[in-house]
Amino acid sequence: MPICQVELLERMATVAQDLELSISACDPDEPMSVAYGMLEARQYLTELHRMLRTYDRQEELREADD
Repeated sequence: MPICQVELLERMATVAQDLELSISACDPDEPMSVAYGMLEARQYLTELHRMLRTYDRQEELREADD
């Protein structure tokens, strides 16, 4: 199912908020807290990247159809 720009932006905003919460929850005095926060941050960034790649591919397919 194609993703529209509005849906993409809404999803990206949600993931960005989750990323912000994850980072703010890290305790800089606790190495494991920071490590876990960095792992979560990487997962959120990977999710954002995946969404953008999917959208780009859909745009390329639409342009090819025109």
